[in-house]
Amino acid sequence: MIKHRKKRTSFSDYANGFKHRNVGLSLIMFALFNTWLFVFTAFAPTYLVEADHYSAGDMGIIMAAVGLGSFFWGFLVPMISDKLGRKPTLIIFSFIACLCPIVFLFIHASIAIMVLIGFITAVGQGCIPLLGFIIISESVPARLAASVGGMVQGGGELVGGALMPLIAGILADHIGLTAPLWIASIGSFIAAFIAIGLIETAPIKKVKQQVNSHQVTQLMEE
Repeated sequence: MIKHRKKRTSFSDYANGFKHRNVGLSLIMFALFNTWLFVFTAFAPTYLVEADHYSAGDMGIIMAAVGLGSFFWGFLVPMISDKLGRKPTLIIFSFIACLCPIVFLFIHASIAIMVLIGFITAVGQGCIPLLGFIIISESVPARLAASVGGMVQGGGELVGGALMPLIAGILADHIGLTAPLWIASIGSFIAAFIAIGLIETAPIKKVKQQVNSHQVTQLMEE
């Protein structure tokens, strides 16, 4: 009986995985959304209390609403992308996410209104799983998906979770507490434009494209 030996994954295999356009773009966007997440959540509480003059208790309620919104959008956005497609979903929700820090910068309203707006605009968390694993697993061979996805997540966490909060803190000391919120907003704003370059990977979209292509071919043959 002949045993088939599994081919070892080589460095060139990983390099080829990163040649796929979606991998590079996902890495950049993952870093930008981690910037949005970590910079915003680190500095928004201080901004609400010191610059916007909410009490510590009111700040806690507002940030709790943001956290609750992040929880719900964390699974709603990927669900929406199953129907709408990965690319349009990321474009739409990247633009919405950039509004969350801006709300804190320009709106000083009642707790109820701030809670509602914070909950609705905290959609960035839902974009992160799309970029960190879903699009990667649909773009590269299955045997590379976990490793390439881990590299994308590691690189994005290093830049967006470690480096950018440090830079934001330095700018907050020199410019003011508005700087980190602008950084968070600009991060997701840039991500929206980068998403335009993604290749659609949602199964439902790919099936529709194949069906349409088949129909066009049949019409041409007729």
